[in-house]
Amino acid sequence: MVPSLELKIPPLLLLVLCLLLQYALSTYVSPFLTSESNPAWQTNFSHLFAVRVGLMTVVMIFGLFIAWLGVRAFHQSKTTVNPLNPSEASSLVSNGIFAYTRNPMYVGMSVVAFGFSLFLLDPFAFLFVPLFVMYLNHFQIIPEERELRKIFGKEFEEYMLRVRRWI
Repeated sequence: MVPSLELKIPPLLLLVLCLLLQYALSTYVSPFLTSESNPAWQTNFSHLFAVRVGLMTVVMIFGLFIAWLGVRAFHQSKTTVNPLNPSEASSLVSNGIFAYTRNPMYVGMSVVAFGFSLFLLDPFAFLFVPLFVMYLNHFQIIPEERELRKIFGKEFEEYMLRVRRWI
């Protein structure tokens, strides 16, 4: 691991960068690497375009809802939502959505990136979803878990055994 990147880039900013890269590759790179002259998302087959927009909207709203449930649970427990300073956590949240995933905000963000890929319908756009997840795992989640172990000890260890990191 590269410790210098740990807990440095806010995950929300990382999501925005991921979406921009998905768009840029779909728009500017894919046309040169495929026989298509226009990216798939620009092809306006009205019925397919509407389906893609609808599917993207449903998937992205679902992802935002999952993330919102996580943020809400943190606010209800009066603990920090700041992903760059997990050492400021004042309570271990393990109820609500956190009974199903230890990282609902990151699950939600990943679902949003996947939803945008569905709209773009480009193989390069889909590649960014696992890359986004891998980056979060190595540079955000593992360092967060290290800090939470220091703060909550055995309670956090038991929580990790009960609830998966993702889903």
